[in-house]
Amino acid sequence: MKYFKIVVVAVFALVALSAATVDNSPKPLGEKVLNAFKKNDVETYRSYYIKPEELKKELKQAVKQPFQMVDDDELIDDYTSKFENAGKMAFTRIRKEGENKGITWEKAELDYIQVPVVTVVKEVSQADVFIHFKYDGKAHIIKLKDCMHTPKRGWCLFGEVRFEKVPKQ
Repeated sequence: MKYFKIVVVAVFALVALSAATVDNSPKPLGEKVLNAFKKNDVETYRSYYIKPEELKKELKQAVKQPFQMVDDDELIDDYTSKFENAGKMAFTRIRKEGENKGITWEKAELDYIQVPVVTVVKEVSQADVFIHFKYDGKAHIIKLKDCMHTPKRGWCLFGEVRFEKVPKQ
């Protein structure tokens, strides 16, 4: 019985530790992305994108079988070619659009992060993340489309990043 208790405590500790190291909410990703825009840090921003090998694992998890529809290498090459430079281009585009709206990024203030729905398909979590922030009294929203959760790094960027219209109040 003594050994059983030790094993239970050890397993509980490992589960608690893993839960602490991988964020189960996509909200911190939104905060990190806004901070990268504020600091004009494209490399940090790009590090938030899902890596091709992570994408491959997540898609295999979702399909739960070896790919029959698409060759693995073809999928990874397609992802890499589309998103390797897309991160830098999206970062530059969003910063420029913000400047055109009169935003001084360093002075932007996070209002809140909105995650309307987290969709889970065969253990793969995906969500849109809306970053609500203010600058000079005006509200702005950046949408992070199709963010994906990975077991090791938590939530990552995957889809399009764009400004959204702020609803009139």
